[in-house]
Amino acid sequence: MLALKNYKRNFWKYLLVDSVFLSFVFFLMVYAKGKVETFFILFEGYQVQLEAIEPELLNQTVTGLLQFEQIADQLNALVTNTYIFIVFLVPLLIFLVFCLSQSYNFSLGMNKKYNWKRLVRFLLLGIPFVVILFFLFSLFFDNFAYFLYSWNYLLITLLLGLLIVVVFYVWFYLFVNKIRLRSFKEMFFALKKVGLSYLGMILFGLLSLSILGVLYVRLITDSFYQFMWIPMILFLLLFLAIMGYFRVVFVKKLLS
Repeated sequence: MLALKNYKRNFWKYLLVDSVFLSFVFFLMVYAKGKVETFFILFEGYQVQLEAIEPELLNQTVTGLLQFEQIADQLNALVTNTYIFIVFLVPLLIFLVFCLSQSYNFSLGMNKKYNWKRLVRFLLLGIPFVVILFFLFSLFFDNFAYFLYSWNYLLITLLLGLLIVVVFYVWFYLFVNKIRLRSFKEMFFALKKVGLSYLGMILFGLLSLSILGVLYVRLITDSFYQFMWIPMILFLLLFLAIMGYFRVVFVKKLLS
């Protein structure tokens, strides 16, 4: 009952915050795709310039060598900037906005006033877990690509998926509960009462991400059919709403 009352009272806040987070991820990925496309266009332009000065390079003229050095410096800067943006900046932005949105929603579920300290707490708790998750996700996708070819890959993929779910659970648990010496023992005993609500939260979170992925692929491949995006967005909002309810139940059961 407490979970339902909290959810009804804050329904639009939960839905809005989760929707803003996924919208941010969606448009950031669209922007990142445009950034990569720009990189290849500029790269082709540099190739044309290198071909133009090829005769001078073969003759080892001073002008040719200076032009080559200038183009090489520009190309190196382009590669470095694109690499930093895709590999570091994009994941960092997603991590920061994820921490902002989820620390807010978890605080609402805990009936706690939200402030910058809660954001910092969620963020600092998340740093070691994000490093672990980055490693696990890398292994997960490496094995996922081959799981149809061997049972070994399938088992490894399932095990990695389970470990990812556990890592998120520990992260959320430590945010909701104060860290104590007995926390690690208590958090696994707590699974008996929060297991179903946590799995519900994860399941509908994955369904939401799946729809977001389909929308992204449809957009970048220009393969939307008339108004097909409307029911997909409605399903996305429905799954986010259900996920939000399971999250409130999860928090309330942890605190009970």
